[in-house]
Amino acid sequence: MGCVCQEGHIVTMRRLVSVGFRAGLALCAVLWAGLSSGCVFLDDPYGPDHLDPSGEAAPRITIGPGDTLEVKFIYTEDLDTEQEVRRDGCVTLPLVGRLKVAGLTCEEAEHLINKAYQMELTDPRVMVILRSQWSRRFYVTGEVNYPGIHTMPTRISILEAMVMAGGHRTDSAALDTVLVIRQEGDVRRVGTFDLSPSFGVKAPIEAEIKPFYLKPGDIVYVPATKIVRLDRWVDQHIHRVIRGLGVATRTGTTDVRYDMTD
Repeated sequence: MGCVCQEGHIVTMRRLVSVGFRAGLALCAVLWAGLSSGCVFLDDPYGPDHLDPSGEAAPRITIGPGDTLEVKFIYTEDLDTEQEVRRDGCVTLPLVGRLKVAGLTCEEAEHLINKAYQMELTDPRVMVILRSQWSRRFYVTGEVNYPGIHTMPTRISILEAMVMAGGHRTDSAALDTVLVIRQEGDVRRVGTFDLSPSFGVKAPIEAEIKPFYLKPGDIVYVPATKIVRLDRWVDQHIHRVIRGLGVATRTGTTDVRYDMTD
């Protein structure tokens, strides 16, 4: 059974589905090529030469480009300033000018600034406060309730990252194939994790599960389940095309009638 549009073209549902299916396969090929380029897909993220699960054993919280620093002078409050660390790792302070603070802890930055102001102030005691840590950001995206950027004040495990993102979407998240994407130099590595036992989707594993800790810059991606991906694909490549032809609704400018002879 086909449908005849005003222009007299016959479009069969079989042909429409076939075209949509081929388009979907092409789209999947493009997405796979883009994701796999420069990536290493891992079956066992704890294996040798794979992602290091320890994160930062004893994270040394240092200042980095993009971080926001507040410099407070104990006795000369008029010199107080708050500014973002530039890409070159420097800030510009009153009287002393440019100072490189990237790679330093707050205590080390305080020592550096105190030393720089010794020729300018009688008692140049300062306090450095790290207001935001853009350099220690990580990302959680996909089927979570609040995808976005988060900061890492200390060691954060993948489970803690999921909680910070509001948890997974119970009706669509594929917890058995959660990805952690990590850039290491010129290589982008990807680890696959089954978090379903941790969230009660599967029976808990009797063996001890090692915690996996993230590093700054990591991306946690929670994919959709196969059935959800299928529903979205059908909606994008079939339903919308049909609606565009006027088949799905009785309204619109296209006059559609059925050809009972096909």
